[in-house]
Amino acid sequence: DAEDVFQDAMLEVLRKIRNHDLTLTCSFTTFFWEICRRVWLKELRKRKIASKDVNFYQESTDHIKFDTDQERKQIELFLKHIKNLSKNCQKVLILHFQKTDLDQITIIMGYNSLQTCQDKKYRCKKRLMELIIKDPEYIKLKYELFIID
Repeated sequence: DAEDVFQDAMLEVLRKIRNHDLTLTCSFTTFFWEICRRVWLKELRKRKIASKDVNFYQESTDHIKFDTDQERKQIELFLKHIKNLSKNCQKVLILHFQKTDLDQITIIMGYNSLQTCQDKKYRCKKRLMELIIKDPEYIKLKYELFIID
């Protein structure tokens, strides 16, 4: 792993030199150490995400503390409908909701380009929203929220 991190960091330095983006405000050693650290942290995040079981939505919401019953119902509605999406859509949205960078999602999912990833994420979110909005429970929740406010 250390060799890979070192090599990736060296490639990053090379890229910066070629693009004339290398402006040092500290020693080169400090700069290089920071690049290595970021490369390693990125790798750890990628491994953690790749190893996570994306079936988190099958867990019960009983152990989660919600501020309101309304909030609990909203989350349960979301979890109910994400199950109806394809496995790829589920994974893309889960990564997105975990605030994973689109570049990383592109790599994890094996897409050819960032644009492909953005399109897929958009279509998956749109489909999820369509499913939720068509659910009678959503209409009921929306009505309850309107009455409460």
